[in-house]
Amino acid sequence: MSGTILCIDDDPLILMLYRMVLEEYGYGVLIESNGCDGLGASDRCPVDCILLDYQMPDMNGAEFVQRLAYRHSSTPVIVISRSSDIPPALLNHVEAFIEKPVRPGQLLECVENVTRSAERNLARTHCRCPRVG
Repeated sequence: MSGTILCIDDDPLILMLYRMVLEEYGYGVLIESNGCDGLGASDRCPVDCILLDYQMPDMNGAEFVQRLAYRHSSTPVIVISRSSDIPPALLNHVEAFIEKPVRPGQLLECVENVTRSAERNLARTHCRCPRVG
């Protein structure tokens, strides 16, 4: 696989795990330890997917997703947290949810599915065939 994944979590050990798993399978990985820096990174660098911890000190996942949408970003977001943390309305605005603790295979499978789906959607919007006749 290839592509760039932005990982946002306030736990450095979790970020290290994400980096190891994703880089092993060919992904480029950007790391940020809070939502504000994550938004800045998403503005500066185009990414294929964002892995987002829901519970962070500076802003929660719902606020991050709202601010990302305000920037007119269509970058797919995968929220990672305990299921009791996530408001049901947020799930309508993200591509996927993974409940902690995250298994490496589960993480990789979810990222692959989300990025593959995003690539298909992008191809559909950019590939318009002329009418015949």
